[in-house]
Amino acid sequence: MVFALGSFVLLLFLTYRIKGTLFAITSTLLLGTNSLMLVYGKRAMTDSMQLFFFFLTLLLMTVFLQAHERKNSSRANWVGVAIGASAALGVGVKISGIFNVLFMIIVCMTLAAMKYGNKETLIPLVKSAVIIASTFMILFYALHPYLYHDPLRNFVGMFSDRLIASEQANMLAFPGTAVHSRLKAAQLVLKNTLLPGGEYVNFRLRLFPLDLILFSWGFVQMGTLAVRDLRQKKIISGDVMLITWVVLVTTGLIFYLQNNWDRYYLPSVAAVTLVEAYAISTLLNKLVNRISPGKTKGYLQQPGGKQT
Repeated sequence: MVFALGSFVLLLFLTYRIKGTLFAITSTLLLGTNSLMLVYGKRAMTDSMQLFFFFLTLLLMTVFLQAHERKNSSRANWVGVAIGASAALGVGVKISGIFNVLFMIIVCMTLAAMKYGNKETLIPLVKSAVIIASTFMILFYALHPYLYHDPLRNFVGMFSDRLIASEQANMLAFPGTAVHSRLKAAQLVLKNTLLPGGEYVNFRLRLFPLDLILFSWGFVQMGTLAVRDLRQKKIISGDVMLITWVVLVTTGLIFYLQNNWDRYYLPSVAAVTLVEAYAISTLLNKLVNRISPGKTKGYLQQPGGKQT
């Protein structure tokens, strides 16, 4: 429960930094009322802890990127230590926390590609990346001493052995919930998180696919702004980070879902909820601005903290 409550606090700060007050309130309320979060937010299991470190890494990455944009290398390096520690604890808590590491690699490589040729910004970024990687390895291996005699092989084996064991044990022991193909996994993720009657949807309407509509529209809006920021502004904005994390977590669930067990869906449900909240807050923002233009200053904000 402590980690579940901590996840809500982190989510509130994260979404506020990315898109302002409406997005922060909407995303926190939606996730807080989701049936899956209500169940696993109070159980003594590692799923809430995993979500906590997901949100912590995302929040720290926004601070890290802002520090680099402002050329504050000292702050970026200290935040890098925190990011490495968050990723190490996330992977240690639950094996699927490896998405934290993949997310950091994607963001850092994208930023390096954008800054390639500019030594003034590329060299500090490389130093920060080394600090992140070093902190991760030192803390992770310190907490997992059985990896010491063959660290790289055993690190990879943590994931490959887990998948093999899951396939050989869980799928055979629980044939009723076994997922034998990635197409079936994709269908289950779509059905349970977005379609009417789904087990973990935010809006329990029998026939009207409100979750699917909100997610689709929000994903397009977020993706459009993300592409604009990458191509025109040459920055990794909050939109870029969110859509990267959403795609990574959702596709990752499709690839590692061996049994149709509800707890596996929690990161994907959080990703879907963020996109739906993005859509709702964008619509509300536009509606309020049309009804009373110029009177929303101070409590409605757009990405980057700029007041409307």
